[in-house]
Amino acid sequence: MAACTCELIWNGQAWRANTIIEYLEMMTGMSRSIHNERIRFNQEVIGQIERAKNLEAIMRTSLKEDRFSIVLQPLYDCGAGEFSSGEALVRLNDFDGNAIPTGEFIDIAEKTGLLDDISWVVLDKVCAFLGEHRELPLKSVSINLSLQQFLNPSLLTRINENLERFGIPRGKLKIEITERVIFQELSY
Repeated sequence: MAACTCELIWNGQAWRANTIIEYLEMMTGMSRSIHNERIRFNQEVIGQIERAKNLEAIMRTSLKEDRFSIVLQPLYDCGAGEFSSGEALVRLNDFDGNAIPTGEFIDIAEKTGLLDDISWVVLDKVCAFLGEHRELPLKSVSINLSLQQFLNPSLLTRINENLERFGIPRGKLKIEITERVIFQELSY
């Protein structure tokens, strides 16, 4: 998509210039994510914009208050006939305790620059879990990191510090680059 048209019609609303710019920027992002060349400002768009702003606020508060949680998705080894490893998945609830779909908050985290902070939380929580549950017969646990984190010169130091702090053998933690980053990079 080379260009998009965002229609925001002013009918005397009490909008300030920064609000109009914010709406137009968010509409442009929305048109890219849904691959639509034209997006019209209406109640549905207002609802989506307000939802995104609300989720960003929830994520920022959740980072400060340590509200993200990790669930372990077990991976079954057919040859051994047992669960041998797992993948750590991040979860978040809103302030009323309702689960927020991971794809929804991760998408907003990428757009707002919060994904790296959330990924560091995942790393810390997974290492703490592995350190506290050494008795589990897991060969490894995988976590996803963003491309930006792979490019971060302190990545290895941070991983090694966590492994040492929690007494985790190096092979117990697997690091993966997120699939969506790979596909985004391939599309350029």
